[in-house]
Amino acid sequence: MQKFFASGRRYAVLGASTSPMKFGNRILKWYINHGLDVTPINPRAEKVCDLPAFKTLNEFLGSFKQDGKGAISVSVVTAPNVSYELFREVKEAQNEDKIAAVWFQPGSYDDRVVDYVRKEIGLGDGDAVISDGDCILVSGVRRMRAELAE
Repeated sequence: MQKFFASGRRYAVLGASTSPMKFGNRILKWYINHGLDVTPINPRAEKVCDLPAFKTLNEFLGSFKQDGKGAISVSVVTAPNVSYELFREVKEAQNEDKIAAVWFQPGSYDDRVVDYVRKEIGLGDGDAVISDGDCILVSGVRRMRAELAE
């Protein structure tokens, strides 16, 4: 079973924002402040928090060379319809095997996108998909410590 946090894992923030007042910015900074290897995904910015940004999740996954399956965890901050389209694009490009886990932040998901990620991206019904209204800003440290300790 895949966990969201794992040794050697890379992270992407889908909906990273250049505005310090937005959750996409706060969540990206959470990863940075915890020393995690994170990449912002933002269609309009070249950089977010001084990190090079990719325009789409698929563009990032396509540039990522990996040995083995599922080396990336994705934190989603986009609206449900945007999230759905971005994951559909990943599936069409056959990059879904690079995704290990997805954490949908509050407001970023509905049943359609969660079902799509579980079935079409292939993450199944286990803990690889977090869609319970839990926010990384509230529960991230606890979950990270628990998963990395296992």
